Amino acid sequence: MLTLAIPQFRPRKGDLAGNLDRIGGLLAQAAALEPKPQVVVFAETVLSGYFLEGGVRDVALTAEALLHEVARRYEAAVPAGTRMDVILGFYESF
Repeated sequence: MLTLAIPQFRPRKGDLAGNLDRIGGLLAQAAALEPKPQVVVFAETVLSGYFLEGGVRDVALTAEALLHEVARRYEAAVPAGTRMDVILGFYESF
């Protein structure tokens, strides 16, 4: 059976670093659950918030940059050896 965690929070509009930090904290909370979720699913645009009124390019990341930023926070928040897949939406730049 697949175990999911679906955390909800209100992202701060345009605050990528703050929202990434919040995601790291929520991943730490998910890692402490029993049973531990196999997949943590965040909402679309969780990194930037909704309704950016033309500011999408300002908050867009490459997939590689997103992976680096999420991995850094994941490794800082989650005990070593803990494995969870993370799904989140973001505005992608190329």
